[in-house]
Amino acid sequence: SDLSSQTCIRIGFICRIRKTRCGTTREDRRGMAHKLMLLAFFVLPVCRGDRPQQTLELDLDEVPSGFVLADAGSSGTKLAVFNDDGQLKSEAKVLTTCLSNPEENRLLGLSALAYDTEKCKPRWELVPSKVQDAFPKEEALEGAIENEEGRTDLPRKFLNLLALMARNQTLTDARNANNVPILATAGLRLVSQEANDVIWNSVCEQKADCKTCNNYAFAARDSGKCGTIPGTQEAYYEYLSNIADDNKAASAGTFSLGGASGQISIPLTTEDQVKRFKALMVKLSSKEGAAVFSNCDEIFLDKSKKTKIPVFSQRKTHNGKEISIEEGGRLISKKPYAVGTECSFDFIDYKPVGTIALPKSLADRAGLNGNELKGVGLISFLGLGHAQNAGKMGVAGGVNSIEEWAIGAQCGAAKDDQGQETKSWEDCKTEFARALKSDRFFVEVVNFFRTANLTVTQFSYVTPAATPRNQFLENDLSSEDKANLTTMMEVEEKGQSRVATILETLVTDRCSKTMSGFGFKGANSCAKAWFAAMYIDEFFGTKDSVFSGSPQSSTSGVDEKFKVAKGASAQKDDKLQFNPRGWLDGLVKEEQANMKADSGPAQEAEPESEATEKA
Repeated sequence: SDLSSQTCIRIGFICRIRKTRCGTTREDRRGMAHKLMLLAFFVLPVCRGDRPQQTLELDLDEVPSGFVLADAGSSGTKLAVFNDDGQLKSEAKVLTTCLSNPEENRLLGLSALAYDTEKCKPRWELVPSKVQDAFPKEEALEGAIENEEGRTDLPRKFLNLLALMARNQTLTDARNANNVPILATAGLRLVSQEANDVIWNSVCEQKADCKTCNNYAFAARDSGKCGTIPGTQEAYYEYLSNIADDNKAASAGTFSLGGASGQISIPLTTEDQVKRFKALMVKLSSKEGAAVFSNCDEIFLDKSKKTKIPVFSQRKTHNGKEISIEEGGRLISKKPYAVGTECSFDFIDYKPVGTIALPKSLADRAGLNGNELKGVGLISFLGLGHAQNAGKMGVAGGVNSIEEWAIGAQCGAAKDDQGQETKSWEDCKTEFARALKSDRFFVEVVNFFRTANLTVTQFSYVTPAATPRNQFLENDLSSEDKANLTTMMEVEEKGQSRVATILETLVTDRCSKTMSGFGFKGANSCAKAWFAAMYIDEFFGTKDSVFSGSPQSSTSGVDEKFKVAKGASAQKDDKLQFNPRGWLDGLVKEEQANMKADSGPAQEAEPESEATEKA
């Protein structure tokens, strides 16, 4: 290459050979790289002419590439390595249990760090990776931590493994090695604030302790990249994951169902839609409105009311100008309200378009840089079983919490020995509808959906538990119902909401006979499958909502005014898609945007005070 007409620069290119051939340490690989460089000079063309020559060595180990992150799940921690394009290159899951008294100490994953280390010595075991060659075969992939520093030793092991995985893929350190995200979702939302503090104080800012990877460290807790994320942030990541799909626009929303929580992201494309959503936020957090989150000290994780609900959002309450709170056309009050309370942003929040982070190419393709979107409304339902909190929240949530309700209500379970099946399925449906009617939060969100004129291009159900075809296996059903299953799958492909009606029929036929487990590994149950159907029908159905009538019990703790307007949903019938995508993909896209200077969108965020005044 003749760059200056003065100097001929000779460059040796190194192909990246598998680690087992290049050596097991950074120094070994660097030595091998230098040897290959010297060999390359013998075969490269000789520079023409008598110009001075300069040799340029490229040390691949010195250029970080890709990024790593950890997903602290309810049973273990997923470790993942991505390249600069956001493609998953390697992943593995570390299961964590208590070495001592595992039957008594049942918390798994990072939750096990909440125990006293004298009672629970963390044991970690790596399960087989879904991606080949995550680790060299000779590495030791399981062990136990016996000392009193187990709380901090376990996170260091995670970082050591991440460093090993990254170098096994690229021979380099990750770009975010000194600021590795590790986040938990609903599993740790069901653990007290005090236990969360113990866990994350033991994890955040911990550093790897292997000799060649001591630059790896978990992010600080106040960065928002280390800790338990609020459900609304999980909804946001699911939204990012969804619109990062090549065929999605920024106006495509999401629904999800996990084990303990369910999330919704709602693209808002007009100022009127933003106004209505913020009015819903105020209504839920004010005493004059639905009063769900007006006093966070009165919301508990347990029926005994001993453990207050933890708070994870870092958003602060702010005051707005006059906002009208109406119910059934009647003005309840009109005065300044606090937009949100201490805990409300964990469950309902609004994200202006200017704060949405995607790589610029994706942001441009999805339309984030245009005028197609004002912001995204974010909803999260946390299921607490029977901890209904005086009709405020806690019934609607993830499928495992629905299962917990079913066991307590004697309405069957996935496993026969988990509950007494003393009620008929028809009685259980009535009981379930009554319980959901007592969940004021869920009813208010359904009412918003059914009455709001949203201009959403498509809603995607992005988790397997929310997908109709995943509720049954063919062998679970009679010959007649197998035909209905085929029809349901065809309707699901068309994106029509009547898929919920077919699913309800299948559930009723199956559960009228027996309410024990079915589906994959027999882990599904009647209550889980029924809620999956309601999770579609209540938001997109063409008939009256089950919540449009009065509560069926005067002791339900539900005010007469909290019900859904009659009639079909205002949402279009053929805009649904069932395409599982994990929230982790959204975090990956955000990390990509943070790694690049050209992240989008280009718009500036609307000032919070101005947005509130508009509402």
